Amino acid sequence: MRATTDAALTDGDGALGEAMLERAMRRVTAGDNDDEAGPLEHARVLADRANRLITVGEPGEAERLLHHAHQLFTTAESTFEAAVAMSRVADIAYQRGTTTKRQTCS
Repeated sequence: MRATTDAALTDGDGALGEAMLERAMRRVTAGDNDDEAGPLEHARVLADRANRLITVGEPGEAERLLHHAHQLFTTAESTFEAAVAMSRVADIAYQRGTTTKRQTCS
């Protein structure tokens, strides 16, 4: 489902992509574990939704979802995906202007 959602959004069909992403969010938040919807898939759907929210200008909700996704990625021992989630949180903070020199690489 995530691949089809990504294809719809990439192809420019925002309405279809949004609808599919919302459906995926409902599935993972309802605990529907019928196929691959375990904690790792839940985290990936949250991260996908957060990335979409960043694109449409809703960084506050995106940040909340990314923190949750980070926790799930960490629990699932997916260190790379956990790091990517936190890098997106850092991007949001940077855009807001709330980072300190210690939080940035430069």
